[in-house]
Amino acid sequence: MLRIIWKMTLRRMNPLLKKPVAIIISMFQSIIWLVLFGNLFSGIMKIPGFEHNSYIAYLLPSIMIMNALFIGIYLGLGTVSDLQSGVMQRFLVAPIGRLSIVFSDILYLAVLQFIQSAILILISLLMGAGIPFGFWGALLYMIVPIIFAMAVGALSISTALITRRHDSMINVMQFCSLPLMFLSSAFIPQEFMPKWISWISKINPVEWTVSLERTVMNSYGILGWLPYAILLLVFLSASLGFCIYSFNRYRRSI
Repeated sequence: MLRIIWKMTLRRMNPLLKKPVAIIISMFQSIIWLVLFGNLFSGIMKIPGFEHNSYIAYLLPSIMIMNALFIGIYLGLGTVSDLQSGVMQRFLVAPIGRLSIVFSDILYLAVLQFIQSAILILISLLMGAGIPFGFWGALLYMIVPIIFAMAVGALSISTALITRRHDSMINVMQFCSLPLMFLSSAFIPQEFMPKWISWISKINPVEWTVSLERTVMNSYGILGWLPYAILLLVFLSASLGFCIYSFNRYRRSI
């Protein structure tokens, strides 16, 4: 089954392997946000109470999570295309594990997010951001956005299997993407937020993930990041469970 999952993952990755520039193009918005917003709002460091020495270093985890959110949401468009072109139906009658169809897409997303996270970190270092962590901290720093992307991707596949329409998927993207980012401490600390936004952020998966990234970067220790890690893993488990349920429901409907 693992060999089949990898081969189906390569089906998604082949366009990127043939044209690697597509990796940059697909994350162009994240790069723009990192470069422009990192410089545009650099003056926020002068505000009393802002405890970070570099706004770019503060912003980097947010941009990595935003990138994971965007590519995760867009994953469902590929599923809709497979549904409308008949590819999904051919996979369902092929002698392969049915769930390998879903897991191959999620594995593709994890590989893509890993590459793009590395690119974002490199850009931030070139911009002069200091990122203090050791090997294990760096590893966890890279894994967190991947886990979040997998959770969002699973929900995106579920939405695609339920709606089966490109326009519905686009509406979901527009409704979920930026509101989730701005209803968190992605761009500004919670201390500077209105109270109602600060309260909403506590139930926002983006906030859990960004906070987990920052506690790792600031070396707060296991007690600092463990609660956020548990919340993120619960979010991933629930997303994957709903994705499998949606996939099985789709199979029974055809």
